[in-house]
Amino acid sequence: MIKSAVKNLTEFPKRLNRRIKTIIVSTGLLNWSQQQLTGQYNQLYARSLGANSFEVGLLNGLSYATSSLASLIVGWLIEQKGYKRVVLLGVICSITSAALFASAFKWWVLIPAFMLMNIIRIMPITDIIIVTYTPFKQRGLVMGFSRSFWGILNLSAPLFAAWMVTIFGGIKAQGIRPLYYVQLILILFVFFLVAFRYPSREPFTEKMKKLSIYEFIRSLKELIVRNKSAKKWVMLRYISFFSMGVSMPFIPIWMVEEKGATPYILGLRSTAYTIVSMIAPILAGKLTDKLGRKKAYYILSPITYIGVIILILAPKPEYLILSGIFSGFQVTSFIPFITMFWESVSAEERGKWYAIEGLLTSSMIMSGIVGGIMWQLGLMVQVLILPVLLGALVMIPLLSTIPEVDEN
Repeated sequence: MIKSAVKNLTEFPKRLNRRIKTIIVSTGLLNWSQQQLTGQYNQLYARSLGANSFEVGLLNGLSYATSSLASLIVGWLIEQKGYKRVVLLGVICSITSAALFASAFKWWVLIPAFMLMNIIRIMPITDIIIVTYTPFKQRGLVMGFSRSFWGILNLSAPLFAAWMVTIFGGIKAQGIRPLYYVQLILILFVFFLVAFRYPSREPFTEKMKKLSIYEFIRSLKELIVRNKSAKKWVMLRYISFFSMGVSMPFIPIWMVEEKGATPYILGLRSTAYTIVSMIAPILAGKLTDKLGRKKAYYILSPITYIGVIILILAPKPEYLILSGIFSGFQVTSFIPFITMFWESVSAEERGKWYAIEGLLTSSMIMSGIVGGIMWQLGLMVQVLILPVLLGALVMIPLLSTIPEVDEN
């Protein structure tokens, strides 16, 4: 299995065009610097600067609110200006965010940093580009390859972050701050990579009808009414975003404050997670193309639930590493899900679909606040288990009622 995955990773890139290669590499570097390097330290950094549990949830809620509201403009800009210009604008926002993180002296200084960090969501744009410029029967494989490549890229980040935090003073502001200087340098590199390597011409966006922002907003309702499965997809994405927002900000806090995780335990857990996310996605992509999107999702998603249960019940910090292994399958189960989501509309309508999906991230505003309040009330286990209950009891049954689309 490992040998086959490695062979695919070395040979498959040769068959990808420059557009796909550039966006996969650029998004991988952004993910390495913003998620893998500093992601699990953002909330701990805020706590070190004086934020309580509610304020940590509030920071994440503000981030999601900004991203949600901006999605209308971003979706419109995709159809007006094309993917490249929008990605570059998003990278500029990330550069500003990293600079603010690096210079923060109180937790409230992080408010604009959190807001700019995800104001333009690069990952969905990357997935749209993959689905739009990849043949139907290879989309799952390319999606899987992108996640495997990112997994390899991310392998060094957690232990590198743990090493830096340790030598600069441990899990407190002075130990975490240097990570944001590294982040800033990498994001600057990404800007130049996209600017000079990603093709400027966008065949699909050039075909789109140019609408005013007001016409664009009106067209969103028309899309939902016209597409029979759209309302169900809206519910599914809303629930999936809520599930992420309610528990994700508090997982590092749970591991450190309740399970006694050290920087190296955090690093080893993240490494275990990235190893799984490095090996499994190509297999998941092949499964997606061979069995169909829904069947692949049914097989893969329950595996992630085991990781959450181990996270909650871990008797020793070392068990958190095992939790990271099972949680790594979250990436693989997302491949068939998100491929099917973007395929549910035509290539010319994916700017609108991006805007609608972005508005659905508003569920993360409420979930971040709800999670923070529940955490303050001592309902920590309930915060962690809620995404499992929503996935098993709501998302899987609802997805079963949505037909898979034909090639488009």
